[in-house]
Amino acid sequence: MKLTVSGVCVEFHRVPALRDVGLEAAPRTITALIGPNGAGKSTLLRCAYGLVPYRGRILLNDTDARALGSPGLSHLAAYLPQDLHARSRLTVLEVVLLGKLGSLGWHVQDRDIAHARASLEQVGIVDAADRPIMELSLGQRQLAFVAQALVREPRLLLFDEPTSALDLRHQLELLALIRRLVEERGATAVIALHDLNLASRFADRIVLLARGCVHAAGTPAEVLTEETIRGAYGVDAEIRCREDGVIAVTPLRALPLP
Repeated sequence: MKLTVSGVCVEFHRVPALRDVGLEAAPRTITALIGPNGAGKSTLLRCAYGLVPYRGRILLNDTDARALGSPGLSHLAAYLPQDLHARSRLTVLEVVLLGKLGSLGWHVQDRDIAHARASLEQVGIVDAADRPIMELSLGQRQLAFVAQALVREPRLLLFDEPTSALDLRHQLELLALIRRLVEERGATAVIALHDLNLASRFADRIVLLARGCVHAAGTPAEVLTEETIRGAYGVDAEIRCREDGVIAVTPLRALPLP
């Protein structure tokens, strides 16, 4: 599923949050949204899922997202917010089953349980299926909500910092899983990330937001340059192209604020 964003503007209490933002995300690709805190990454993802009013256009293939409404968007897309609150007595398996709420009947079928367990297997926490969600660590809960998002096999993944609470191994495993899923299912992923090296390693394209605008967009090599990082983050960084072609970013120092 192709996602096209054009001319999107958002204001909160008359303060601009997004200014004329545009991007294209193609099927079987991962687009990473990067940028400093408050740049508009979360707001853009919420716009794409119909959670924030905006000016401009957002198309899923050739259909206006507004015309789809909440039911249509939830059928096609999965949104994973950055702040995950789990004050519930539900088990992990039950939390994942909520991802299929729109397709469940009066009784949960064996196939639904099998799908939920398979989703937990994908993210590596199937052993926790029968535990209360509140007993899990923050990182495990994050994986449980990723499993909930994936259980419906969405065609568009809108994930906001899905690796923020994960250790190094689970960060790599989760992004490798997303890479595999977009390629196998023909899905599209747009993921907000703070780790520039993860973005470089797994994203096909990077959109760098700063002060609500698109500061740079393109391949990792085109976006992750000393000049763009200095301009967007106010940080001097060393950029190196590894032998495998992946761009490696090493922050050196924060520059004085203007």
